[in-house]
Amino acid sequence: MSAPKPRSPLYFAWRRFDDNKAALVAGVFLLLIILMAIFAPLISKTGYADQKKSSPKPMPSRRPNSGSALMIWGAISSPASSVAQGFR
Repeated sequence: MSAPKPRSPLYFAWRRFDDNKAALVAGVFLLLIILMAIFAPLISKTGYADQKKSSPKPMPSRRPNSGSALMIWGAISSPASSVAQGFR
């Protein structure tokens, strides 16, 4: 009788990875993203040089311009004021 073939740590790591189905799905998803990044020039209709650089979009302002953002900030900083306002 021959002795059993010794297994490498990589073999045991692959076996544990293969048992975890969520890890396999995530691995396939990451592999798909990597392949899309590598083959992006073949997938895309336009190249890097075809960008519109003459009219860039303006940077967003640092001040919040919506009432909900101000309400959330007010609720965090002073809960009594939001109760007094009736949760508007």
